[in-house]
Amino acid sequence: MYVHISANLTYNKDVASRLKRLIADNKLDPMECVTRHITRLSRALVARFDAEFAASGLTSHQFTILMTLARSGSLNVGELSHYVGMDQSTTTRALRPLQRDGLIKITAGDDRRQRIISATALAETKLANAYPRWVELQKTILKQLGNNEWESMMQSFRVIRKAIAPSAPAKA
Repeated sequence: MYVHISANLTYNKDVASRLKRLIADNKLDPMECVTRHITRLSRALVARFDAEFAASGLTSHQFTILMTLARSGSLNVGELSHYVGMDQSTTTRALRPLQRDGLIKITAGDDRRQRIISATALAETKLANAYPRWVELQKTILKQLGNNEWESMMQSFRVIRKAIAPSAPAKA
């Protein structure tokens, strides 16, 4: 057992040494990783908004989906996915509990393969209950940031989304 642990420690030291060298060579510290910080922020925001929406019976993701449908009207899965920034399979999974709870209605589109999603009257009632909670938390966050900082952040988010968007395939 001692040999196994000792070998593991030697391996870890080697890995740590290689990582330190890579970090020094590239002058990029993984502790400052965009993904790391955005993920941490996202988790904290989702938890805080979920807590606010708990009394209305919605999660922050459900609020986003339902508010998108309420504001945009009926959408197909692809359109809804685009508006909420999720891939279609994730959106489809997120819709199941909303449909089960009577918050959305899914109907066939012109093409039977297409599904059209609409918010129900029950969803609008839940949104009306959750919206004031959203307003208060949104105002609290924006007050801490300041309007100029929020506008700057929104611009930065657009730049990041553009930077990581898949490039269009080259034309033959």
